[in-house]
Amino acid sequence: LRVLDVDETSDQTARDGSALCFVVNEWATGVSLDILLADDGPLSPRRAAWLIGEVAGTLEVAHAAGVSHGRLVPENVLIDRTGSVRVIGFAVDAALHGLPSGRVPDDVTGLAGLLYAALTARWPGAAPSVVKPAPRAHGRVLRPRQVRAGVPRVLDTLCDAVLNLDASGPGSHARGSFDLSTAGGIADALREFVGDPNGLADSEAAA
Repeated sequence: LRVLDVDETSDQTARDGSALCFVVNEWATGVSLDILLADDGPLSPRRAAWLIGEVAGTLEVAHAAGVSHGRLVPENVLIDRTGSVRVIGFAVDAALHGLPSGRVPDDVTGLAGLLYAALTARWPGAAPSVVKPAPRAHGRVLRPRQVRAGVPRVLDTLCDAVLNLDASGPGSHARGSFDLSTAGGIADALREFVGDPNGLADSEAAA
């Protein structure tokens, strides 16, 4: 969502005596990913890949402009009434939670976490979410295919390669021809999996 205005109060109104800052965002109505998963459960692989691919495309543009989100959680992904995928709290949400800015690698890990959540209805990220936490074993997040049957291997490998960075894990080396250390590489990998996206946004709007 676009930031329309940012301002600061001239008087000291906060509890600690400092001024208050506020941000005005573009308004949008729709359903956030956490609610979608609570209502519908895990998404189909193609729907999940398209949805998170849209988020990855947004992050690709933002990172090229030197801006990161900083706190990608299911609550910050919105499917609006037109079927468009919108990202909420860009940079602002991280600031409100006292997180450092400019952490592009955190955004990349967040994208893999969002894909994992969309595929399994389980959240593997470090930031809190109402989505149930993903199961772990031996310090690693279980692969999506270990949590839900039928997850395509390419999506399973993407999640595992980004979320479990140690080289000893199965599939951590199988990154294909895409640079999964960037939002653009993840976006390209998901676009290839989805193929022609025509009609997907219309389906989301109808839902």
